[in-house]
Amino acid sequence: MQFIDELIKLDFSQYKTKSKQWYGAYVLYNGKQVMCVLHRKNGVDIQVKTGNLDDCLELTEHGLLSISIDGLTRNFFNNSNCSLFDSVIYSAKCFKNRIYDHNKIKPIGNSFFNDSTYVKQQRKNKARQLKRQNDIKELKDKLDIAYSLLGYYPQDILDGLEELENQSDIDDRAYEKIEVIGEYSGDMLYGYHCR
Repeated sequence: MQFIDELIKLDFSQYKTKSKQWYGAYVLYNGKQVMCVLHRKNGVDIQVKTGNLDDCLELTEHGLLSISIDGLTRNFFNNSNCSLFDSVIYSAKCFKNRIYDHNKIKPIGNSFFNDSTYVKQQRKNKARQLKRQNDIKELKDKLDIAYSLLGYYPQDILDGLEELENQSDIDDRAYEKIEVIGEYSGDMLYGYHCR
């Protein structure tokens, strides 16, 4: 991946993380501070700590990097107004040349779960699911009444109940979610999300 290659060219060292949240960690010491770039599915996080390399890195007995949330800036592909990878590379270059001020950095993008479109769609899906559950309950009540009056279950009500019970809420939610993220998914595949 070009992003990782750029970090390696800037003398970042690659580590595996203890947490499965990140695909990898890339660490650089500039003589005063340590920058850790953490690549994950929905974005890239940056952590800067003051001190020497040994004091700032917490490695497990298996050599995995343990990350604390202190000083961690989370950046998301979703709703970012620029290429997140390019922004991180620029920050890494500034850090290497000691002209980087982590206190002035603002997070890029936001979590997909804060996205109003996603939240609205989740509400629609919940309402659809509740309606389906109410329809099933209503048909079961009709079946009970029909059986008590007729002594058998009418086939049309049985068919309707079976159709409702076989409909998959998961399929509906998956389809709706694909619709919602469709405008983001291609950009996220390549790690660029610019509007």
